[in-house]
Amino acid sequence: LVELGWAYPCFCTEDELEAKRTAAEASGSAVAYDGAWRDADPAEVQRRIDAGETYTYRFKVPKGKVVTINDMVRGRISWDVEATLGDFILLRSNGVPVYNFCVAVDDALMGITTVARAEEHLTNTVRQALVLEALGFPLPEYAHCSLILGEDRSKLSKRHGATSCDQFRQQGYLPDAMINYLALLGWNDGTDQDIYTRQQLIDAFDLNRVTASPAQFDQSKLKWINGQHLRAMTKEQFLPFLEEALLVDGVVGKADATLVSHVAGMVQEKCDLVNDACAILTSCLDYELAETAKTCEEAAGILGDDFVTLASAISDSVGKGEFPADMTADSFEKDFKDWIGALGKLTGRKGKRLFMPVRLALTGNLAGPDIGLQLKTVGLAVNAEPRKLVVLEERMAMLTSFVAQNPDLLKSSAASLKGGVGGNGIPDDRVSQKILETVAKLSVTQQRQVLSTAEQLLEAGGGGAAQMPSSAGGAVEGKVLDRSGNVEPVTRLDIRVGRVISCEKHPDADALYLEQIDVGEAEPRTVISGLANFVPLEEMQGRMVAVVCNLKPAKMRGIMSAGMVLCGSNEDHTKVEILDPPAGAQAGEHLMLDGFGIMKPAPEDAVLKSKSQQGVWKMVAPDLKLVDGEATYNGKLFTTSAGPLSCKNLVDGSVG
Repeated sequence: LVELGWAYPCFCTEDELEAKRTAAEASGSAVAYDGAWRDADPAEVQRRIDAGETYTYRFKVPKGKVVTINDMVRGRISWDVEATLGDFILLRSNGVPVYNFCVAVDDALMGITTVARAEEHLTNTVRQALVLEALGFPLPEYAHCSLILGEDRSKLSKRHGATSCDQFRQQGYLPDAMINYLALLGWNDGTDQDIYTRQQLIDAFDLNRVTASPAQFDQSKLKWINGQHLRAMTKEQFLPFLEEALLVDGVVGKADATLVSHVAGMVQEKCDLVNDACAILTSCLDYELAETAKTCEEAAGILGDDFVTLASAISDSVGKGEFPADMTADSFEKDFKDWIGALGKLTGRKGKRLFMPVRLALTGNLAGPDIGLQLKTVGLAVNAEPRKLVVLEERMAMLTSFVAQNPDLLKSSAASLKGGVGGNGIPDDRVSQKILETVAKLSVTQQRQVLSTAEQLLEAGGGGAAQMPSSAGGAVEGKVLDRSGNVEPVTRLDIRVGRVISCEKHPDADALYLEQIDVGEAEPRTVISGLANFVPLEEMQGRMVAVVCNLKPAKMRGIMSAGMVLCGSNEDHTKVEILDPPAGAQAGEHLMLDGFGIMKPAPEDAVLKSKSQQGVWKMVAPDLKLVDGEATYNGKLFTTSAGPLSCKNLVDGSVG
């Protein structure tokens, strides 16, 4: 490069360079080096070299030079190098060449034809292109891919979780699933396909299909893709992954081939991650009857339905040797079905009324794999050195002890079936909401029948407990009163289910979306939301949302917004998610709130525009919370006709 006139020695000291940088910043120039030694007297240069002074070599950027590349991802890109770059260093004063010089020469000597790398290297391209052109090498094709962002839309980093392939493997992710998902970050083949084998990806991949928009790393989608791959495996392919997971987790201390094969058949369809099998197997081998009975909502209905008698029948049958003796036999599942059929005839039970209490009594849980499969697992695990194993005899002893030690729980459960709790074990404070959800699914004719029955009950003197006193001497029509007779501010909000008809970036604000939302009116509403940094644009189109419709319209960066999309967020608002109405919710329907019914404000609150009305949201907002992923107000649940509003990943936080 020196011989060709493209490089020259520079003797500037660090102090001199710092002074030049300061001067460039003061003048607003992007170029820090002023070319002081670019055209120096050769005799002076040689004199300094002979004197042993330290120097660097700089590249002589041509005057008026423009470098242009046709990036396979970003299209045509040009740089005015003289205005933006200046003469850059090739060789440091200690004799070490800089990265952009090394990589350009290395690529050329290896015959690299295509360079695919992160967008962060885009600014390096101009230096490398200048070096390659000066040396007479052809430029390779470039493809600068966008960065991968975390779920909070910031650059993916260690704080977002696992970052190495081995960490993902330890968490139960499959190699093919990782390859599948990573390939989809910023690329697609033009179809709606999500699941690919390695060979399908090889056949379909084309750099020209890589998008310039940054991809967001979605842990839930990765998990879903992993589940698809896991369930598509043959049992033989799944076995080694399962065996490794069980041993590493410590659920079993020894790999028993018969047990592992049985567990594979039992759990494969239920797992999204290989490690999910560990939790399922742990639950099968343990026996947590007492905890399930006291914490599971559904258990109340089961315990109250004469669980004592059924538990006694099961224990007696096992004690008499009527239960299948060999829980490891190939015929056990059939033998168990015969046994449970005989138990049903003995106790006069069938269907769910038989199987659910039997499941609770024999497994200690109300979910999980088939009862017979779980019990066979208990039999097979004896020789696998399990971390914990409660065998059938111990279970029967614990069952008998539970019944004897919890008479009050069993008595209250039985009483709840007769009065305070409905047939499905619904607590008192959930009954009204369950009625609304159920009635909403009926036909109009059926709804009229329910309404007629309810009105008859009211005329007969029912509903007394629902009456609320009023400080003014009577109820205010169309309003919901608190116990002091004041209008509850939350009932003055008009919150409806909406469907996003269209969504685009705000023309004057990158962090804002401009949305058209159908809220059941003649025309969609224009709503501006600050979701652009949290929800990908493609996920907004057609999405169901909850919209506060009667706040005073406000201009946001020049465009009037007539609504607010409800979201959940963590405490520092670094994570924000849309509150999703469940499937079946209809655009335009008003939200309901436990204890208050359908929230449809009075006509005078159609728009909260007066000073006092504008204070409604300020009063309500502090008590809007995300609890177990669902939207609440003072502990009461917001719901639609199809169920509650919920966030996909956030569990606890605020709503706004």
